[in-house]
Amino acid sequence: MRESPSVCLDTVRRPEFSGHGAPSPALNSAATGQDEPTNPVCGYPVGINSTYRTKATWVIDNAKACTAQAANCRATCHRASGPGVTVRPDTPTGDERQEAPPVIIDIEASGFGRGSYPIEIGYYMPEGESFCTLIRPEATWTHWDASAEKVHGIPRELLATKGRPAVEVCLELNRRLRGRRIYCDAWAYDYVWLSLLYDAVDLVPSFELKDMRDLLEDCEQALWHTLRAAVEARLHLRRHRASGDARALFETLTEARKRCAPDWTA
Repeated sequence: MRESPSVCLDTVRRPEFSGHGAPSPALNSAATGQDEPTNPVCGYPVGINSTYRTKATWVIDNAKACTAQAANCRATCHRASGPGVTVRPDTPTGDERQEAPPVIIDIEASGFGRGSYPIEIGYYMPEGESFCTLIRPEATWTHWDASAEKVHGIPRELLATKGRPAVEVCLELNRRLRGRRIYCDAWAYDYVWLSLLYDAVDLVPSFELKDMRDLLEDCEQALWHTLRAAVEARLHLRRHRASGDARALFETLTEARKRCAPDWTA
């Protein structure tokens, strides 16, 4: 039986149990409220050249740095009048890998590459709360990939009738995630789509988006694909949806950390 495409229509699910610790404090590299971001996001080879309201404020310093691998982009930018800053840290710290269980976010999109845009966004928190909403496309967002629709199962017509305006989505995410460090598993794509979403309504995120790979030790990376397949089967995830994928990523990380702990026994 076909799963209803409306399963993730603007939902918030509260936990039935207490969670792990308190939210992370605000980070210097994350923009807050309407403030100007302290870390700009630079260009990508797919044609998105500025993000997070940086169009007139920040200039890319070494554009070639992003050309080869967007996922590992470490381009250095500088403000029109100010010192240089690095877009991504080169190496995650040990504290980052050992921090409290993270908030995981996932974005479904109209496709990949030039012209694609976010159509659904959802997150999963360590304490069990999840959030998910469809996004109504902006007037200039016209790209649609039928093969991508087969994966996420969201028809474009549903976005027009059930999707929320981008400004509402951004404001709610900022309210819910303010000051947190949020992780995703496809940073090169998710960063671009999140940037596009916020740029469309002239807002900036109140949280910092990070690459989930920064959290993984060698042991966890080696187990990742096998454990994720097992988690998705256990959760009965038949299609890629934002909050479901975010929960699967969180539970995969939890299981990988457990199995890679020194005291773990099969």
